[in-house]
Amino acid sequence: MSHAAVGEQAQGWLGRPWAETLANLADDQVRRFLADATDTGVAAFGPVTQSFPSGLELPMEYTAVRLGKRGSLLAVGKCVQAVLTLQSRLAAAHSAREQDYWRLREVETRYRLLFDATNDAVLVLQAETLRVADANPAALRSFGFGAGHDLMSEFAVMDRAAVLDLLARVRDHGRVPGILVHMGAAYRSWILRASLSQTEQGSAYLLQFSRVGGDSAAAKSVPPIVADAYIDRLPDGFLITDRLGVVRRANPAFVDLTQSNTESDVLGQNLSDWLRHPGLPALLSHLDRHGMVQRLDAQLLGGKGALCDIEISAAGNSAGEAPGIAMVVRPTPPAPGADKPQPGATAMARIGAVPLNRLVQEATEAIEHDCIEAALSRCGGNRSATANLLGMSRQSLYVKLHRYGLLRGGGTDADSDPAM
Repeated sequence: MSHAAVGEQAQGWLGRPWAETLANLADDQVRRFLADATDTGVAAFGPVTQSFPSGLELPMEYTAVRLGKRGSLLAVGKCVQAVLTLQSRLAAAHSAREQDYWRLREVETRYRLLFDATNDAVLVLQAETLRVADANPAALRSFGFGAGHDLMSEFAVMDRAAVLDLLARVRDHGRVPGILVHMGAAYRSWILRASLSQTEQGSAYLLQFSRVGGDSAAAKSVPPIVADAYIDRLPDGFLITDRLGVVRRANPAFVDLTQSNTESDVLGQNLSDWLRHPGLPALLSHLDRHGMVQRLDAQLLGGKGALCDIEISAAGNSAGEAPGIAMVVRPTPPAPGADKPQPGATAMARIGAVPLNRLVQEATEAIEHDCIEAALSRCGGNRSATANLLGMSRQSLYVKLHRYGLLRGGGTDADSDPAM
């Protein structure tokens, strides 16, 4: 019984038909329910509205049990208002959760827009492993590495203790002033700021890198903006990777070869994701032995499944420079006549439409025509040399040249012969 019915005076129900205490049922419905309980021994009934003497109405479910074979019936009622209340609360909680979900999605979208649009390099660092969890496009372009990279290895040795101290103070105090750090083999100067945030995977550091204007003269010796402008206009693919094959720079031509959309889709990925026959290990091994690779034939598999024949020219870094590899990737043009249908393939396609002896004759003549034409071209049009190359007499060659219409253009003979 519900707490709402406590204190109700039900003695007045004694001697009255049960149906009179139910607000939404007729007598015949109650009789059928009681008859079922009498016949089967037990029957469930509900939901019904139970009216109390005070006017209170509660939703109830009844179960009737027969007492003995032909005895009276005991009806036990259960208030379902609590269940309805829980269902209402569940629906409200579900609606609130959905609103929170969409609010969280909006926050994440705004965060991603700011994360991608800022000109400063921003990295998300896992607090436990100190490895990169995420990097914005500015960081990918500036540093050339992405998720999973060991960031501490990029800092100058003299700055690593200061960076670890900065992260410890951020963990204890939330936000602290930035510090000056140097990164890469060129010791580029950056102002590093850090803050602590919580993600689904645990704690993470948000690192913001701002370039310092007074870089060293060595860093300014090659103007990167001018070089990038020319690299981006190259018709051949150009990329720079580290010694593990992770792409740190790629021009639009290489992005097109990989069937990617933007340079950001390529940066931080490994060249082995696309390079086939030979793979990346063979290329790196050749570079280690010889220091360079010149016009290495390979295949490149694009992200959408297109397989392209390419040639690679590459060189490793010089001593004392940052470890890296520069590559030029050029699609290999198809061999002359590669698209020309073969006589045998043409004959196979005509089986059933032309008699076999005619197919064989046409295929033989087509092959003979191509061989004579190739030999004539190799010998510079000299018919005597062509006849010797093909192992036939000059008279037979002349007949076949006439038959196949290869006399035009004027050939030459090493020996003057009236027959020729």
